[in-house]
Amino acid sequence: MVTPFGPSVAWVGAYLREVIAGKGDDDARKGANLVTGVSGKEFARCRLRGVTLTVPVEGGAHALKSRGALPGVSEHGKWRREHEGALLAAYGKTPYYAHLMPELMAVYADSEGLGLEDFNRRMLDVALGWIDVEALKAEGMERVRDEVRAKVETGLSIFDLLFRLGREGVWAL
Repeated sequence: MVTPFGPSVAWVGAYLREVIAGKGDDDARKGANLVTGVSGKEFARCRLRGVTLTVPVEGGAHALKSRGALPGVSEHGKWRREHEGALLAAYGKTPYYAHLMPELMAVYADSEGLGLEDFNRRMLDVALGWIDVEALKAEGMERVRDEVRAKVETGLSIFDLLFRLGREGVWAL
């Protein structure tokens, strides 16, 4: 496993710094995992405001703890619907919900038969599509960065940031 589910703001920031430094995608993801301490069950968990979402995997938690394992997303239960409801409850009134949620739900809808890594990468790709990496390289933006970072909990998912701040969330990274 390399990519966490709905990674934290801190993880995405670490990942993008690695990419900007010239590391390849997999190395950048591994580096972000080391910096933020992501391992085991955390690859299937996403911390949001007031709730933690978990993607059930075939083989359960044991499959996530096995080194080199690539567990599949479980088809048991109504976890996709539960995630949709939790996201609506937590972010339905945020400014960017109507824009971001359809993209996330498209990933959920196409997730049947995927491995957890593929599912997580697709979710991350949605988040990265909202982030202007070039803006991270901009100089002289310290005041803006400080103002945005004051509004952000770096331990929460990147999706918390995007639902609330949209593309301006880049300044928190």
